[in-house]
Amino acid sequence: MVVDGQVYHITGREALEGHGDVMVTEIDEMIYQKEQEEHLQATSLPAAIIFVTLAEAKQLDDVTVREHAELFSNWVPGMEYGVGAVRNDPEDGNLYPARKKRPSCRIILFECTRAPK
Repeated sequence: MVVDGQVYHITGREALEGHGDVMVTEIDEMIYQKEQEEHLQATSLPAAIIFVTLAEAKQLDDVTVREHAELFSNWVPGMEYGVGAVRNDPEDGNLYPARKKRPSCRIILFECTRAPK
């Protein structure tokens, strides 16, 4: 069997010296898709955490941050956020950075960073 120009020996067939072995089996498509989604989520989470951390430290430009607004947690009334924490407002879809450390109050803590239209 050849994959991307690489020759492999199929287990159970005549030996091919110097080539890696592969086993050919049937797979359930639904199980395969679920495994692929789980793998993608597992590898995406660390990158998302790093991105949010960099954004909250103001190491990324506003345009880049807004392009990935889905990575930020939703703003929750009454929750205490540290200064610089960025949250998504589910009502208007905008990102808001915390300006003071105290239980969240949209008027006091958050300034709109709306994307230009």
